[in-house]
Amino acid sequence: MTESTIPLLLAGPIIRRVDKTQVCIWIATSKAIYTKIEIFKFKKSNSDFVSSKDVNKNIDEEPGPHFSQSDIHIMGSGNGTSLKLGDNLYVSLIIARPFPLNEPVEPDIPNLLSTFPMDEILAYDIELSLSNEGKEKGLRLKDLGLLSGENTILYDSCDSGELHNHNEHERKPLSNLFSLPTFYIPAGKNGTLINILYGSCRKLHGNDEDSLIMGDKLLASSISDLKKRPSSLFLIGDQIYADDVAGPLIRHLDKLANELLGWREVVDGFDKNLEDIPVGGRRQLVRSKAHFTSEVSDNHLLGFGEFAVMYLIAWNSLLWPKKFDHYLAKFQHSSVSKKQYEAELRGLEISRKNLQKLEDS
Repeated sequence: MTESTIPLLLAGPIIRRVDKTQVCIWIATSKAIYTKIEIFKFKKSNSDFVSSKDVNKNIDEEPGPHFSQSDIHIMGSGNGTSLKLGDNLYVSLIIARPFPLNEPVEPDIPNLLSTFPMDEILAYDIELSLSNEGKEKGLRLKDLGLLSGENTILYDSCDSGELHNHNEHERKPLSNLFSLPTFYIPAGKNGTLINILYGSCRKLHGNDEDSLIMGDKLLASSISDLKKRPSSLFLIGDQIYADDVAGPLIRHLDKLANELLGWREVVDGFDKNLEDIPVGGRRQLVRSKAHFTSEVSDNHLLGFGEFAVMYLIAWNSLLWPKKFDHYLAKFQHSSVSKKQYEAELRGLEISRKNLQKLEDS
């Protein structure tokens, strides 16, 4: 992967904190951007599905959603700029707030504040622009290829029976209920049940499938049923394994980190460049220099860039290498066995497939 092939959207959009006064959405990009978010409410009730005919009715009309203008209306918006972390690495946390209920009558009389509706399905769209001058049309989710095709973030219509009966390795070509990603804000005690999904660190070379796939299926099977639909995802922990990193992956992480940051990091106290440390050769270094005690630190992440890239590839398969290096002998390090290396390769390929399933939802 070179600078010219790095995608604009590195990770996200990910909905972070949401309540009746704000919707926070996080993204990572490879360029400095100006981001606009719009939040929409459906005029139909939650029990009325948006049919595939409605979805495609005005697919080329503005604004971003592909519904009839009589079916939805905008509830709020927000915009913001990105924070530079590297030459090709920027992050944005954009907060959308509900529109006020009225215009101020006098300068010293404040607006009446509105709130986002609770226990109702809401939708969002984002627009990415390289400047905030409005001279060029920005890229919306549709333009980024996230509303159709293999990279769609929409959910297929699927009932609970299909959830348990169809082959989990095959995705049925079903019609999308909504043409924009959706969420809802639970009212809590006096409203719908609060269904919480819980997860912890994700090991990309683990032996089993990513547990997020089951959460993905649960959401797909209850997308319009707020009594069953998960309302929140809590990922407790560091989200990634910083010590137990697959040997076939560590070289790619180091290389991509250099490309996103635009420079080669130097870790204080280390007399070697990270690229010169052989695969599987970091345990003694992190023990003697950093006094880490992990027993699985052969490829421990070092430097901000490697940590940042590890998080990014946990959410975006486009940042993975097209093919992992299967030739172990050239690494010349006795602590890496052929059996271990091949097992990690198999685990990584499973994660790659699983991640593509998650991105296709």
